[in-house]
Amino acid sequence: MVELYSSGWSDDSSITVRDTSDGNSVLMEGLSTQSLRGGVLKYVKDLGYRDESAERRQFVEQASEELLNVLKRWEESKAKEAA
Repeated sequence: MVELYSSGWSDDSSITVRDTSDGNSVLMEGLSTQSLRGGVLKYVKDLGYRDESAERRQFVEQASEELLNVLKRWEESKAKEAA
């Protein structure tokens, strides 16, 4: 399992890679938020250059839904602040 973390208060991000069978993990700290975001965007962009598979399509669809949910929450929050 891979966990991505980005602080909301500082430019600090990390990646944790955990073995789900024995719980061992490797933690990479000291990443900038920009580098973490850039890695995620590059991963998604690179999917477009690979042959389509049901698994890849499902991931992109799920990611799209989550992104839309975040944007909707932000818009609702902005509307409440403006009211």
